[in-house]
Amino acid sequence: MITAILLTAGESRRMTRDNKLLLEYKGHPMVRHVASQLIKSDVDEIIVLTGYQHRQIEEALSGLELKFVYNPDYYSGMASSVTRGTEEISEKSQGIMVCLSDMPKLEAMHYNALVKKYAKEKEAGNTPIIRPVHRDSFGYPVVFDKAFFTDIKNCRAQDGCNPVITENQEHYIPYTLANEAYYLDIDTATDYYKLRE
Repeated sequence: MITAILLTAGESRRMTRDNKLLLEYKGHPMVRHVASQLIKSDVDEIIVLTGYQHRQIEEALSGLELKFVYNPDYYSGMASSVTRGTEEISEKSQGIMVCLSDMPKLEAMHYNALVKKYAKEKEAGNTPIIRPVHRDSFGYPVVFDKAFFTDIKNCRAQDGCNPVITENQEHYIPYTLANEAYYLDIDTATDYYKLRE
């Protein structure tokens, strides 16, 4: 069982006045498009971590089969949301897939590639941390085996769970995936305009 943790709590500061996750993409708020692709994928559970403008985010995702978890410490950085999400996952979960909600080019098949890679590594007896890489780029989502749940819960970094990867290099599996969907996130108005071209 794989649990996807979809991070939606950020303040979207580089987008100036707009919350990027509520901007339109393919006829829906961006966050709804991303969540819909996750629902179509092979993940077994989806937890949406909310924070900034959480009511608007939940409204944008209304009617979808998702579990919402509010992170009151969202302003302290990504790791606090991942930690909060890890506390709420099913006891049956074997791993978590940390997903960003501002990566609208990711489709179900992209998520599935990581699910399959995780399953293959588990069958080989590994306890993997899997991350997309291409040349000098590091992408998302990142999959963590349940062996690292305690490390994640104790992580206090602002930029996510990178220290967990750094401290467990023997388990880290960089997965070469060239598709730009794994590396393209929308941070600024310029990024958004290019996305819609």
